Formats: sequence, C-alpha cells, structure tokens
Amino acid sequence: NVMLQTTTSILPFLLTACKMFRLHYETEIISNQQKNGGTSNNTPPLSLPTTTLLNEWIALDSNLTVNLSSHVTRRASSLQGSGIFRAFGQMFPSINPAIKLLKRRVLKLMSSKSNEDEYRGHAATCFGAVCGLLGMDDKSCASMFLYTTARDMINAAVRMNIVGPLAGGRLTNEICVRLEDWIVTQHFGKEEGEEERSRCLYDTEANHQVAPLVEILASVQDRLYTRLFNS
Repeated sequence: NVMLQTTTSILPFLLTACKMFRLHYETEIISNQQKNGGTSNNTPPLSLPTTTLLNEWIALDSNLTVNLSSHVTRRASSLQGSGIFRAFGQMFPSINPAIKLLKRRVLKLMSSKSNEDEYRGHAATCFGAVCGLLGMDDKSCASMFLYTTARDMINAAVRMNIVGPLAGGRLTNEICVRLEDWIVTQHFGKEEGEEERSRCLYDTEANHQVAPLVEILASVQDRLYTRLFNS
C-alpha cells in the first residue's frame, strides 16, 4: 500500500521535475560530455537555472505541498529534500551551483511564511531536479526513487525487529522488481497506445491517494509515546 501510494501520488511530481530540468539542460549536458570524452571527471559547472525554470519548479513543489495531506509527511519530505540537495551537491560539483540556487529559493520561501508548518523543497521534486540536472532518463529516476522508498521502509521494519535483515533484503528486491516491471509495462512501453497511457505519470493534476489508512497512520506519528524515526 505504501509503495502504491507513492507511485500514484508522488511519482508524477518526481518525473515532471526530472523532465523539466533534463530538457532545459540537455544540450549543455551533451556538450560537456563530448568535451570530457563521456566521463564525469572535471566536468565544467552547469549554468544557473533561468528565472522561468526556477518559478516552474517552485510552482511544482508548492503543488506537491498542497497534495501532501499529513503535516508529518510534509515535514519529513522537506527535511529529506534538503538532505538530497546537500548530498548530491557535494557528490557532483558540476551541478552544485544550480542546487545552491534552488536551495536558496526554498529557504527564502520558507522564511517568508508566517505559518511554521509551511514546508517546501520536498524529496520528490528535489530528487527529480537532481536527476534532471544529471541528464538521467525517467525510468532510471523512477526506479531509484522507488528503490530508496522501499529500502527505507524495510530498514525501519528491520530496526523494529519485525523482519530480519536477510528477509528485509529479499523483500526489498521483490517489491522493487514488481513495481519496476509494472511501471515499464504500463507506462514506458513502446507498443501502440502506450504513449497515451504513460502521460498519467506526468499529470500532477491526476495524482491520487489509494491508501487512506497510510495517511491516517502517518498523521499520528507525533502522538506516539515513543518514536524511532523522524519520518
């Protein structure tokens, strides 16, 4: 239920952000790769995002904020997004200037809000932006995001001694393989009619929640007497 919820409610924002940045930087990324012989060593920094691109990404992130009904989910997603920017900015110096600009815009928006519960810079839109800056394709972006979501969920179960480490690893693999097969078959197929069906993965207005119980349980996180995790 958690993974299906992620696919139907979060994936459209992830893939839209990825496509948005990849298309904008596509020519520049290819040019840099050709100059460096296809390697990532000593890759020159990408140019800073345009104001239009920044505004489109901020609008997408704001739309995701509205669609996250749980205040616990919004808070955790914002913290994860900040961590994603920090980690990838250090790992890939070529995209660090662009990431810093995105992060400054997010911090500026959050500081200007009078409501302290207004969180911005969510994990999905930040991860999608990073993948787009790196020139990754949509299938790889979706697969990695779903894998990290499943891994984190299973790791929590392992720490709580619900499943063992070996069983957790096997379960993570089973979940990710099934989800990836479903996504490739249903949304990234090459057969006739598949292109029309794949558009739902990019339609942020068509996102929906399929597991209300998951949202309810997430909302009561702050009410628990003891908690192992922030998210």
